[in-house]
Amino acid sequence: MGRRRKSDKLVGAAVGSGIVARAAEQGGADFLLAINAGRLRSMGVPSIACMLPIHHAADLTWEFATSEILPITDLPVYVGVNCWTSAIAPEDLAQQIMQAGFAGAVNFPTTMHYSDAFQHILDRAGLGTRQEIALLQAVQAAGGKSMFYCGTRNQARMGADAGLQALVFNFGWNLGGALGHQPRQSLEEAAQQANEVSRFVKKTRPDLQLYLEGGPIAEAADLSFVSQNAEIDGYVGGSTFDRVPIETSIGDHIAGYRLAMDAVVKPPTQDRKLMSAAASCGLFGEGANFYRALEAIRRAANSSAHLVVCVPPGGPRSAILNLLEKLRPKPKRGGYIELDQDGPGRVGLLEAMFGRSDVATSQALLRRENTHLVIHGFDALPNPVQTRLVRLLESGTYTQSGSSVRRVSRARVVLVVEHAEAMQLPQDGEHVMHLRFPDLASRSEEIATLLGAMFQQLGAQPSLVSKLSPAIMQRLRAHLWHGNEDELRRVAQDCLAAIPAGGVTVEFIENRLSVAPTDTTPNLSITPKQHLLETLARHNFRRTDTARALNISRKTLYNRMRKFDLL
Repeated sequence: MGRRRKSDKLVGAAVGSGIVARAAEQGGADFLLAINAGRLRSMGVPSIACMLPIHHAADLTWEFATSEILPITDLPVYVGVNCWTSAIAPEDLAQQIMQAGFAGAVNFPTTMHYSDAFQHILDRAGLGTRQEIALLQAVQAAGGKSMFYCGTRNQARMGADAGLQALVFNFGWNLGGALGHQPRQSLEEAAQQANEVSRFVKKTRPDLQLYLEGGPIAEAADLSFVSQNAEIDGYVGGSTFDRVPIETSIGDHIAGYRLAMDAVVKPPTQDRKLMSAAASCGLFGEGANFYRALEAIRRAANSSAHLVVCVPPGGPRSAILNLLEKLRPKPKRGGYIELDQDGPGRVGLLEAMFGRSDVATSQALLRRENTHLVIHGFDALPNPVQTRLVRLLESGTYTQSGSSVRRVSRARVVLVVEHAEAMQLPQDGEHVMHLRFPDLASRSEEIATLLGAMFQQLGAQPSLVSKLSPAIMQRLRAHLWHGNEDELRRVAQDCLAAIPAGGVTVEFIENRLSVAPTDTTPNLSITPKQHLLETLARHNFRRTDTARALNISRKTLYNRMRKFDLL
């Protein structure tokens, strides 16, 4: 069926262009399938488009197979034939296939991708599976080889009974990559199905070759899991051999060039002491926007004006406050006091801050010299507190409850907000200044630097960032980061767990960015079918051991497998 190598297992590549065929041969493929799905993938559309009435499958396949594939390869090539509308007799078509130089044929596009009811209708009209089998039999009679696509045990039986030489058992359209489909079955289900079909095929026709393809098999490790308890002769790769690698490799290559052009542009001169102080407080970066924010923090630290610190949701609030305190001129008496509207002192916040004139022992926090009063959640504060704070920011003075005497605040108020523009707060002036820290989307060129710093904070080497491909970094830089540093930190944690296994892909990152990090509790629910599949997989699909583990009889196990359509 192809060129035998050291392994007795063969690898076939379903291709749609000469360049992919050449790469497949260089990579060690044993044979090629020239099918219309491969051609459509090379046009940038999903494989499933091969089932749509957008091209004449026979003409499309024959043209590229004879002009691009056959002339450049020494591998056996199997041409995909469409039996639904062919006006030529199977025997005559088989002769054309052999005269053109093909090793044989494969039924593709195939009715196996349709529902059972639709297949039955096509069979009655002479356009279905039986017609596909008849054509492959004609190819064999003409001296060629046959490969029969099938997707059920019953279809496999039809191919075996018809005397065909090879089966390609297909689990459905491939997942993975930009155009992958949602799998209709799990790896455990595919492994169970492969086990059942291979047992039937090898018992019925020991000479019949069996190949696997599609569905949840997106990587080599998936194939290893699915096939470890199935007697197969090899694997045929479609999307896994052309679409997914092309998306990854070309995407990485172009992303690398873009990253090179979009490298961080550092300010001409940077105060190393300032950068070091920021890093010691947990603020990391290197771009112009970041450095301007650090300079603004330093100016704010050296000012006596009250502050409105605008930090985007998920931004580094604590780190900014720590740096603000660190950069204050000496002596730093008083420190800073954080006041939260949700804290235990909310009810007495007005009195605690401004004091009361009718209480002799009342000590307003605003009288504490060189103290920072850090207030979070201004918009949730009681209205009287909001009103007095606005007047304080405007004039620099305040009044105690029950008094009209205005006092100069000795403490410094620091309002920490997320959206200053939406609040009626005074703009920069004599008594107040605004400090705005940039959101992560405006610092996208610093993603690699931030990830490295977060890896280090999590106990890993910053150099692990180099394990992430350019395409992954490009995707991270394109993200809007509504959760800012907090969201990036969650992504960093997930990446650290997946990097050792090589599991960080663009798709992996997409899943982390699209899921809202509100509930991190794992879903421990499992369906009876999935429980049965996992138990089968743990016992290498040996029914006796599985029945014993489930504490049921083999007959009961068989009935459950039939109920869940696992036979």
